[in-house]
Amino acid sequence: MASLSQDLQQKVESMSDLSNEERETHLNQSAADRKTWEMATDDPVWIARMERLGIAPDRTRGATHFYTIPDNQITVRRKVVRSEESRRAAAERLHAARAAKAAAG
Repeated sequence: MASLSQDLQQKVESMSDLSNEERETHLNQSAADRKTWEMATDDPVWIARMERLGIAPDRTRGATHFYTIPDNQITVRRKVVRSEESRRAAAERLHAARAAKAAAG
């Protein structure tokens, strides 16, 4: 966690008495405002991710950080299931693209 600010590092260290099973992250959206999401987390991994993205918490309560996130920054998608043939074809395209880039560069 060397990339964390010193202030955040101190907060993370104060959370070290929580086990991973006790750390939580909640993502909520109200039907009244579908343009924003609210996130609450006491997980140092998510706190560090938000800091790296330049998203500061709106407020903190103890170890919990609260964020407001615009809806265009949250993506929910279905799992992509590919056949072995599709994976092989994608791998061949990637290999060809890398070879072409290496030859050009």
